[in-house]
Amino acid sequence: LDYIRYNHLANGWSETDFANLEAMGANIDNVKALIEKTFYGVEGESIDDQYIFNALRNGDPDATLIAQYRRQNVVNLAKTVINAAKAVNPDLIMSAAFMPEGAVFEGSADKAFADLHYGQNYVDGAELYDYIIPMAYSASYGYSPEDMAQIAKNVVGVGAKVVMGLQSNYPTTSVNLTEEIEAIRLASL
Repeated sequence: LDYIRYNHLANGWSETDFANLEAMGANIDNVKALIEKTFYGVEGESIDDQYIFNALRNGDPDATLIAQYRRQNVVNLAKTVINAAKAVNPDLIMSAAFMPEGAVFEGSADKAFADLHYGQNYVDGAELYDYIIPMAYSASYGYSPEDMAQIAKNVVGVGAKVVMGLQSNYPTTSVNLTEEIEAIRLASL
């Protein structure tokens, strides 16, 4: 499954989303303020593109509920698709393409970003899919071959089987790909 995630935290907020979050116990005024301060700015203040992510990292209850809500929506969609597919062919192997941010390693973005922004979590994925494919596109993200190996190790570390999604388009070269494959192969997975 490709793109089994939200496309952006700033997009797609409906009255139904707000009603569902409120039913979970969220303060909707605070939910809206978290989103506005992060992506749109508030009059007299500059945009703080880490505001909602820092709120989650610091245990803000509304940011926590947003992350739970988005993760659960992605899980529910995945379960529906997987169950329908396996009803047709029970032997079908299911995999999903994941953004790399949730496979935390030193200096990377982190799980708060992945949970809030995409609603995509590697622990959830380990339970759902036969394989997870981190789209760890080294040229796009500035990852070294060692970073690629660490991403693979971290995904395996949450109990998932992993097939690395490597970037093969420009500016990646065959030398880059060979180095990444070798680093991943040498990693203790």
